[in-house]
Amino acid sequence: MSHPFPGMKPYLDHPVFWREMHKRLIVAIADYLSPQVRPVFIVVIQERVYKDVDYDAVFVDNRDVAVKDSQITEKSEKGNITVAASEVKPIKVTLPIPETFRESYLEIRDVNTKKVITVIEVLSPGNKRSDEGRKAYNKKRLEVLESASDLQELINGIYQRASYDLVIDYSQEPVPELSEEDKNWVDGILKDKGLR
Repeated sequence: MSHPFPGMKPYLDHPVFWREMHKRLIVAIADYLSPQVRPVFIVVIQERVYKDVDYDAVFVDNRDVAVKDSQITEKSEKGNITVAASEVKPIKVTLPIPETFRESYLEIRDVNTKKVITVIEVLSPGNKRSDEGRKAYNKKRLEVLESASDLQELINGIYQRASYDLVIDYSQEPVPELSEEDKNWVDGILKDKGLR
C-alpha cells in the first residue's frame, strides 16, 4: 500500500515511527544525492548525540523508596540506650529521565579539500511544536514538497519498504496533535481511501 497522504505525512511524526523514519530518510537522501554530486563532492552521513529531557519525556514516580519508623538500640559501657526516631512520612518525587538523542544529518563535502559545502538536516516533530514554529515549518515544507517530487518518491518508497501501512492505526488521531483544519483534511483523505 502506498502512503495515503499527498505531501503531509502526519502519522509518521509519531514518536514510535519517527526515529526509524528519520534514519531511513537520511540514508535515502544520501543515496539519491551521491551519484548526482560525484565526482566533485561526496555525501557523508554524520550524527550528533545529546542528552535532554524531551517534551514527551517519561517521568518516574519512585514509589519503591519508603522511610519507616525505627528504633535504634546501641550498647555502651553505661548500659543500653534506646533512641526513638520521629515519624517521617514518605515523599513522592517525580524525576525527569534524561534521554539520549541521536540525530543523523548529511554533509556535502568537497572531494579534494574535505571542506563542508552544505549541511542537510531533516526536521523532527520537536521542531514543529509551537504554533508559530509549526506554521512556518508547514509553509516551508509545502514550498519544498511542491517543488521536490523526488523527495515525495523517497518518502513513499521508505513508507512501503518499512511496511508502515501494517503498523499505523489510521483510526487513531496522529501524534503530535494536528490543528482542526489539518484534522479535517486527514479525516477526509482517510475516508476517501477507505481507511476510516
